[in-house]
Amino acid sequence: DEFRLSSNHDEYSFGKTNYESIITQTGLIYSDEGFSLWSFSDVKSYNIEENDQRIVFYCAENPFSENTHTLLELFENAEKNDIVITRDIPFAGRLVEKGIFVMNDRGTVFTKDNIHERLSERNFNLNLAQLGLSEKNASRYGNRELKKFADCFERKTSQLIVNENFSKKN
Repeated sequence: DEFRLSSNHDEYSFGKTNYESIITQTGLIYSDEGFSLWSFSDVKSYNIEENDQRIVFYCAENPFSENTHTLLELFENAEKNDIVITRDIPFAGRLVEKGIFVMNDRGTVFTKDNIHERLSERNFNLNLAQLGLSEKNASRYGNRELKKFADCFERKTSQLIVNENFSKKN
């Protein structure tokens, strides 16, 4: 079973971007076995029937179990004490507006105070990339990023545990 993420670019436009660097990046993914590093393994293009053109996708073997959920299902089921980890900034924005704690796999926390700026940065960088004007992103996921994520995640889970214990006593 193949997992595909659309680049939203046709082959010509994709060739003008530096998005192929995503293929070399790793991130964290959570499954029933816990957190593990994961990355895409290939870049492929497929015919899209709606607009009769070939769109480029990042592809990999599906890393998720049979119990996967759509973003809409995750959004609808997210509750106050949940922690959501995502790099999808528009999705993070919707969750933040709902009052959910959201962070990315690098330990950056999305809040009502910073989400609009993050969305603006994302849209600006996306426009530059679509014009072929973005610089190649040499950002890698290493021990420093993993430590920042782990520290942030531990702080939040500890806070949730303390809050839960406090509310049980009262």
